[in-house]
Amino acid sequence: MTAWSVASYINSIAESGKAVYDLPMYLNVWLMGKGWWPLAGESYPSGGGVTKVLDIHKWFTPSVDMVAPDAHVAESKAYEAVCTAYARDDNPFFYAGNRSCRKLSCLEHVPRIADYNSLGDFFFGVERVIAEDGSARPECQMVVDSVRCAAAVIPLLLKYQGTGKVHAVIQEDLSSSD
Repeated sequence: MTAWSVASYINSIAESGKAVYDLPMYLNVWLMGKGWWPLAGESYPSGGGVTKVLDIHKWFTPSVDMVAPDAHVAESKAYEAVCTAYARDDNPFFYAGNRSCRKLSCLEHVPRIADYNSLGDFFFGVERVIAEDGSARPECQMVVDSVRCAAAVIPLLLKYQGTGKVHAVIQEDLSSSD
């Protein structure tokens, strides 16, 4: 009931916004909290478009173009589950919760484009990437390089994204090169 109520309210706001500006609208979803029994309203907002009520949000938010996870998930299986849940035929995949200056951000960025057909990322705190002299801060350089790399292959990505011909290969820390 809460998911329906929240989704209906959000849809009315998106509908009103689109009447003024014809822009894509997305719903940023704060995913469920950690622990054995995360409670709605306590460890995450009640009624939001979390995976267990994502269908309700998709049904009752026709004016919302994308339901986007705001996910700061470090564990790879949980991260893949989030991407899989939100990258669906009726929901263009947009990642609303990327942190700007984390090494993990670039290791996640490439597979989202390749394996989940991501339309893009919202880099939270992107203003912290740039130093006072206009250069990239050293601790953010890996993320800057990752975005530049993705931008350089945009023509190929646009041509082949969604065909099953684009794949990400990443060697993560502590994995062997064998």
